[in-house]
Amino acid sequence: MEFQFNIDSVLKDEITIYKNGEVTKIKDKFRNHELQNKLSIIVDEMGSASARAQGLYIPITTLSKLVHSKHTLYILKEISVDRGTKSKVLGILKTGIKRLFLTDIMGKMHESESRCVLDFYVHESKQRSGCGKKLFEAMLQDEGTSPSRLAYDRPSLKLLGFLQKHYNLNKPIKQNNNFVVFSSFFHKDTVTKISHSLKPCDVYTNDITTSLTRISKQEEYLPKYQAPLQLNRNTFSRYNSYSPKNKGRESNQAPTSRSKANPNYSWTISSVYDKYYRHNTKSELFF
Repeated sequence: MEFQFNIDSVLKDEITIYKNGEVTKIKDKFRNHELQNKLSIIVDEMGSASARAQGLYIPITTLSKLVHSKHTLYILKEISVDRGTKSKVLGILKTGIKRLFLTDIMGKMHESESRCVLDFYVHESKQRSGCGKKLFEAMLQDEGTSPSRLAYDRPSLKLLGFLQKHYNLNKPIKQNNNFVVFSSFFHKDTVTKISHSLKPCDVYTNDITTSLTRISKQEEYLPKYQAPLQLNRNTFSRYNSYSPKNKGRESNQAPTSRSKANPNYSWTISSVYDKYYRHNTKSELFF
């Protein structure tokens, strides 16, 4: 990709490495304001081109994201032989360390903090010409790792074919978090922590069992549900307990009214109403 300005002031070497600390130093110095703008244009344009190639709506690589993260960006440029021609940017490669939960080929769950390939793009005009391998090899040498010990974030078919062609990495293990690893990734030196080697289904079952147990314990301290009192026009009537619907349910005899013949009479809402609101002509307003 060619730019309107000279990129040699920003990218001094064929492969320039920018880390979080180096980008922050450029932003802190006022005299490097022009250098910062040039670097921002290069990184943002290459990140947008990478997003279009992968079919993404939002670029993964921008200068602002690089400043606020601990990622490392490798930029490959084409050194111009003629003085009159400008140098071109050929590709970018971004890596970073992430904490991931990964599953191996046997179904065991592993927790690891490993280095990941987050973005890898080579310009369409320079693909299949060795530029991608040169950039990838520079990254491996700088970080002292191997392709099999890396996790790849949403790798494209071209990247998987690249790994199979140059490094004989086949049969990728796709993860639920959209990362891809290979079987040799689960080496003792690569996986720093192992979370009890549980299967994904066991982890899911244990989570559900724990949640149900917690809910059942909480229900013991909750008050029992009581149906609310339903009121209507006949609730406070004198003989509300006696109606054709309730006739004969408890006994064959009709209930007696309040008198001496009913010594077990208990005060109810109806009796309270009869006592205090019997002569109130406005009692209908309550209903």
